[in-house]
Amino acid sequence: MGSIIDINDTLEITEEQGFPTDVFDLARHQANPITIDDVGNRVFSFRGKVKPRIFQLDPVRVFFYQNQTVNGQTTWLAWGEVLIQSLHIEKNPDAPHTSKRNESDPGQWVTSGTYTMLKVYDPEYQRIATHHQTPEGFDYFAVSGQ
Repeated sequence: MGSIIDINDTLEITEEQGFPTDVFDLARHQANPITIDDVGNRVFSFRGKVKPRIFQLDPVRVFFYQNQTVNGQTTWLAWGEVLIQSLHIEKNPDAPHTSKRNESDPGQWVTSGTYTMLKVYDPEYQRIATHHQTPEGFDYFAVSGQ
């Protein structure tokens, strides 16, 4: 009764949640594009996604976005597509229960997991995907002026 679990086809994470900025750096990508050959065998992890979430599982692709603040505004930057390898949902003991007593409170739960890269977008496609696939006002390139 009252349980809420989001089903996502998009993994958008911040650096704090495990976005691998050491691998996916925009300036470096624009100068010397990262390819699937560079990262295809790596397993990456994410953590601390608030709310209980289920992502589409391998072999179904999940869109991959970097969530970052630019000029005080949250933006998304498209990087490619991933395959979810594992999911872990756990209760955050530090989050207060704010729902009714007999209802689950999604804010008390966090999701973590692992993924591998399926596709890395080349810089031109990255710009197009970011522009066309992000929610209004979240386009990294529009907010950053690049």
